[in-house]
Amino acid sequence: MWIGLLFLQILLPLILVRDLGRGNYTKPRDWFLNLIPAVVCVLFITQVSPWGHLPYALRILWPLVLLFTGIYSWRRLRREEPDTPPAEEYPAPAPRRRSSMLWAVVPVILFAAPIYHSFAARRVPEPPLDLDFPLRNGIYLVGHGGSHKTLNYHNVNESQRYALDIGKLNWLTMRATGLQSKQLRAYAIWGDTLYSPCDARVNSLENRLPDYTPPQGDPHNPAGNHVELETDDGVRIFLAHMQKGSVRVKIGDRVRRGDPLGKVGNSGNTSEPHLHIHAVRGGRGLFEGKGVPLTFRGRFLVRNDLIW
Repeated sequence: MWIGLLFLQILLPLILVRDLGRGNYTKPRDWFLNLIPAVVCVLFITQVSPWGHLPYALRILWPLVLLFTGIYSWRRLRREEPDTPPAEEYPAPAPRRRSSMLWAVVPVILFAAPIYHSFAARRVPEPPLDLDFPLRNGIYLVGHGGSHKTLNYHNVNESQRYALDIGKLNWLTMRATGLQSKQLRAYAIWGDTLYSPCDARVNSLENRLPDYTPPQGDPHNPAGNHVELETDDGVRIFLAHMQKGSVRVKIGDRVRRGDPLGKVGNSGNTSEPHLHIHAVRGGRGLFEGKGVPLTFRGRFLVRNDLIW
């Protein structure tokens, strides 16, 4: 995975932006043929590719680099006075021209659908349940979220259709120190206090399961240590992967918005410390019921969104 992310989020845009900036263009068409793959690539890595393993700051930097490179290369094109006769007298060989067009078209074919779906994933298809955000004191990052499977792998499951996985950024704008640390404390979200996102009743909980060393997990207890809240109108909200022994409430307790529930851990079927949250209506249990969209103070969150 790390090799793929390094290639996709650093090497590939670097190659495309470099080619755009270094091109000796005599026609606007040639500039556009180099601009298109760079724009499509940057759109894909900023809208679809998950960030946080590598510095999130790069997600902000790449569009700026592309903008200034595009302006610089366009100004060179407009100022350039070609030393060769007009292109009409010396047309470019057909194979080279097709190669340039292919260079522009292939990224569009590969990335157009995911980019479209990444914007479609921001649509809320039904009335959502509005909550307070359950974490404080940091910059939090949505790893999975949205109403389409392109940005949210939970979307294929009826009960977890609108589930979110949430991490936290450290001072390097990464989720952890190191690319794949095996130390739980290396993850910025480890041990953060979870707060009740609404007024509700504690319906069920688990507090005795171990926290695993990344990337190990427990597929037999998917939610790990967790708290299940139930609102007065029958919506059940799960907050999962909590730290062993950290749960502060009991079954039957009434909690209000902002009451502490426990701490973020790494229990259950998880590859690293994070918060999993989803809501359902109907059913009994983690994988039963119909998923309910969640908004946090009116905001519907999708992959790569930040919460301050």
